[in-house]
Amino acid sequence: MDEPFTLLERVPKVEGALPRPAGAGEHGRGFGGECHLGANMIRSGISAFPLSEMDVLIIEDVGNRMCPAEFEVGEDVRVTVYSVTEGEERPFKYPITFRSADLVLVNKVDLLEHLDFDLDQFLGYLDAAKPGVERVM
Repeated sequence: MDEPFTLLERVPKVEGALPRPAGAGEHGRGFGGECHLGANMIRSGISAFPLSEMDVLIIEDVGNRMCPAEFEVGEDVRVTVYSVTEGEERPFKYPITFRSADLVLVNKVDLLEHLDFDLDQFLGYLDAAKPGVERVM
């Protein structure tokens, strides 16, 4: 297998070139302007993949914080990527996004010293949304 994993993502009508991990295959696909991916959309596109040759398939649903969290797409694991630049109140403001996650990846933590960001408050909101959710910072 040449590609360690493949990305299947909803592609907005206008999108710049996005950097991809070395060795990753990519199958961007338009889904008619919907704001989120659904299981039927995934089912319609997944036949293009050599699933028996793949170890991991990453389904990336970009967009707002609410829509993607409300719809299952047949995933085994749901990961929410959260940036500290969004503010510590996001788990309070959008609890379904964090409640539906199996893992929360907190990124841009290298910027914390430059932000007015209360990490303890964020972690409190996160625990209120989904107690004990695994997190990586």
